[in-house]
Amino acid sequence: MNTVNRQLFQQTLRIYALRVPPQKTTQILKSLKGKLIDSNIASRIRSVQQDETTGKKLILLHTNLIDKDASEVRTEFDSILSLPDVELIQHDLHLDYSNFTTDQVLKRILPSHLSEKGVPSAFEVIGHIAHVNLRPEYDEYKHQIAQVIMDKNPALKTVVNKTGKIENEFRVFPMEFLAGEETLETQLKESNCVFKFDFGQVYWNSRLQMEHDRLVGKFSSQDVICDVFAGVGPFAVPAAKNKGCVVYANDLNPRSFNYLVSNATQNKVQNLVHTYNLDGREFLRKMFTSEVGQKITRIVMNLPALAVEFLDVFRNLFDKDSLPKKAPIVHCYGFSSDPDPKSDIVKQAEKFLGCEIEPTEVHIVRDVSPSKEMLCLSFPLPLSRLMTSTDTPSQTSCGADEPASKKAKNE
Repeated sequence: MNTVNRQLFQQTLRIYALRVPPQKTTQILKSLKGKLIDSNIASRIRSVQQDETTGKKLILLHTNLIDKDASEVRTEFDSILSLPDVELIQHDLHLDYSNFTTDQVLKRILPSHLSEKGVPSAFEVIGHIAHVNLRPEYDEYKHQIAQVIMDKNPALKTVVNKTGKIENEFRVFPMEFLAGEETLETQLKESNCVFKFDFGQVYWNSRLQMEHDRLVGKFSSQDVICDVFAGVGPFAVPAAKNKGCVVYANDLNPRSFNYLVSNATQNKVQNLVHTYNLDGREFLRKMFTSEVGQKITRIVMNLPALAVEFLDVFRNLFDKDSLPKKAPIVHCYGFSSDPDPKSDIVKQAEKFLGCEIEPTEVHIVRDVSPSKEMLCLSFPLPLSRLMTSTDTPSQTSCGADEPASKKAKNE
C-alpha cells in the first residue's frame, strides 16, 4: 500500500469545556495550567475556541477528564465555576488527519511490531528535499512514511531514501525517490550564504552546519585558507563572505567544482575564492610548491573517511626554498571507533605524516553511530620534519611509519 488512508483519522471526542465570557478568558486561563486540552491526543488544537451559538469562548479541558462524571469534574473546577456566567459543558471535538503529528500518524499506520520500536520520523532537510535513511524492515511502508513526512512539512517537495553506503570517490550515496517531485537540484541558505546544488550528484550534509560555523568562526580576515575537499563550498564560501578570507578551494568531483564556482559567484565572493578541480594530493603539491604556499595559514581537510591518509603528501614535500615561514594549521576530519577516539585520531595522523604532531585541539563533531565518532584534529604542520631528506637534520627525520604519539590537548 503506497497511500495513506486519511479517513482513518476522522473522529469525534466528547470532552469537557468551560464556556466563559470573552472578557474573562485570560483571567481564567491563568488558573488552568496543566488542565487544558493536551497534544497527546492530537496536535494543532486551539485550547480556546469560539462558541458560535452564544458568542462566548470555549476553553477545552484535558482529555484525562473524559471518563469522569460531570459532578466530579464540577467539584474539581468549583472555584472557576463559582465565577459569574461560567459553566461546564460537554463539547464534541472533531478531529481529522490535519490534527495529528507525523509520529502520531505513523504509529497508527505501521503495524505494532514496528511502531513499538519507535517510528521512523527523523529526516535531514536539504532545501526542498527530505532525506530519510529507512531500515529494511520498513520497506513495505516506505512510500506511506514519505507521504506523511511531506504532508506534515509543507515546505518539502521531495522525499528520498538512502539505499546503500557511500562507495564512490565523490561521496555520493545511492538513493531512491519515495514521494513528491523527482528533482534533486535545490537551493538552501546556511551560514548567511546561499548554496545551490544537485543533491544526487554532490555531497552535502545539513547536520554539519554547526561544525561549518564552528570552524569558520576560528578564522580571521588575515587567514588564507586551503580547502582540499571543498565540495560545493560549505567552508570556503562562508570563510570568504563572513570573514573576508582568501580561499583556495578544490574538489575532485567535476559537478561539485561547477557548483562551487557558481556558489562563490552567487554569494559575490568569486574574487576571494580561487577554485580547482584536482585530486587532493595534486592540489596540495600545487599549492605548496608555488608562492601560494607561503601565504596559506590554514588547511581544511574535510573528507572524514580518507583525509588522514592524504597527510602523507606532506612527507618530504618541502625544501629550504619552499618551506613556509610559518606553519599553517591543519584541520583534518576523521572517524574513530576506538574507545579513546581523540588519542586514536592523533595516532592516525602521525602514522601517515610519519612524525609526531602537537595537536592544538581535538574536537568531537558528532556520533556517526553508537561506536563511531567523527572528529576534527587541529595541529600546526610540523614543517621541519617534513623537509626533503637532504635538507632535514637527522634528529628530525620522519622516516618512522608509526611514531610514538604525544598527548593531545583535548577539549
